[in-house]
Amino acid sequence: MVNIVFRRFFCSRSLKLATLLGSCLSQYSQAADFNVTKTYWGTASDTGTFAWAVNQANSTVGLDTIHVQSGLNINVDGAATVPGGARAWLAKFTESVNIEGNNATLEGNPTYITSGGLLATKTSLVSNVYGPPIVHGDIVTTPGVSFAIIGEHNQNNTGIHVSVNALNADGLGSIAFLHTQSTLTYKNSNFNNIVNYTGDTGRPAFNSDTGSTLNLNSVVLNRNIPFGGYLASADNIAFGGSILGGDAFLNMSNSTIEHSYGAGAILWVGGVANVVSSILSDSGGIQVSDSSLMDGTLNFVNSILYVQDEGETLQQTSRILADTNSVANITSSTILYNSLFASGDNSPFGFEGMPLTAANAGILNINSSAILPLNFDYSLPGKDAYLELTGGNLISDSYSFIGATTAQSSADLHLLFNNSSFLSSGLTYSFDDFGGTDYLKSLPVGATPWHNSVLVNVVPNAGSGGANELLNPINSQPILYDVFGHARTSGGFRTLGAVQSTVPEPSTLTVVTGTLLLGWLRRRKTRS
Repeated sequence: MVNIVFRRFFCSRSLKLATLLGSCLSQYSQAADFNVTKTYWGTASDTGTFAWAVNQANSTVGLDTIHVQSGLNINVDGAATVPGGARAWLAKFTESVNIEGNNATLEGNPTYITSGGLLATKTSLVSNVYGPPIVHGDIVTTPGVSFAIIGEHNQNNTGIHVSVNALNADGLGSIAFLHTQSTLTYKNSNFNNIVNYTGDTGRPAFNSDTGSTLNLNSVVLNRNIPFGGYLASADNIAFGGSILGGDAFLNMSNSTIEHSYGAGAILWVGGVANVVSSILSDSGGIQVSDSSLMDGTLNFVNSILYVQDEGETLQQTSRILADTNSVANITSSTILYNSLFASGDNSPFGFEGMPLTAANAGILNINSSAILPLNFDYSLPGKDAYLELTGGNLISDSYSFIGATTAQSSADLHLLFNNSSFLSSGLTYSFDDFGGTDYLKSLPVGATPWHNSVLVNVVPNAGSGGANELLNPINSQPILYDVFGHARTSGGFRTLGAVQSTVPEPSTLTVVTGTLLLGWLRRRKTRS
């Protein structure tokens, strides 16, 4: 009773009694908790289902929380979807909400039968991995659905922030679409078999619209396969992505995209894409470009781009591309590209500029990183692994390794990158050798420098407070660990690339190009 009198006293000072009750009650409204306990998606009126919990959260003022029963498997096949539009979405969030998934899984089992009578499932694809090619004559038996729309179309959704923790997905069409100015934070979750059995061509797993912010922390995207048809565009190098954004903001950390075929792992047009302490493995590369509204910036930090796809080739997307006046900063990262599995020559640049391309006045900066293309001499003779096109600019600091090829010698690279100091040859990583052909070892071994590598402990003053301390572009805090959890410096030095080595500097030189290495070590000691 005392509380009620106290509130009435404060409100009545400036408000009439008729408006006092509504105003005061809204100020003291309480956020609510909603529990999901059912193993099917359900409807808005079906208590205990996910659909019911979403409806309740959207209808209740305040930051509500949806709690999903621990380990629950929620079948979404045949679920009712959000009305309107051609795409099948399970949920639309119009209010801020926290979702505690407790390692539950949204599970779909989409299938279709081809005109030739073949059955396609989420784990058994028909044709190449750029499918599923749903075409005229195919019969969709169980359509695919996608998880969530954040905010409303053509509205300012600044106040909508959806946070999702430990909610997995398997067999959906995509995960989320962020409308203008909305925010989605997704963490500690695994997404498997995200396949395009929805009839939409090229739907990404995550799509961010103008001004939205996508935060991904400790998530794994495994087997995102959104396209129908083989990729060979005459107009673009990489024209899609498992993660797609326009004039938006991406903060991706401690996350993985693997075995995915989204015509590139990430496509960001305008805005900023921060990829930190993450791994892109056999999933294409990254393209960043300016838009008509915003400059485009990529910060690829303490991360790995690994391309050795032994199944279907990724065509022209297996590169980091700074396009159309954008800036791509590659810092303390590892890029490993095996050209052996590139096939055909129908891409715009004929597989040149893989793994690094700066095009149309784009700038690509290499800092404290290790870049190694393999088997160019065997599979792509005469092709350039590093390409400046139409005013593009490739730049490197002196603390990097950029591997030379027969087509681009060390001298060629020093001229191209306008720096004569970085390493371009020497012992780097251990490989598997099959019949004289090199293969990258699987991660993490494949990206771990050889014990007496030229990459080991090169960058001086890299510890806390040092001139070359490694900082996180997302929060400006020091990065203390490499992508596999090792301490990021050893004795104040940082190893080139995304994997820190604690092996002491070798006392004897047993590597190829010993003269070059000796000169490098002398320069390094002088700097320290």
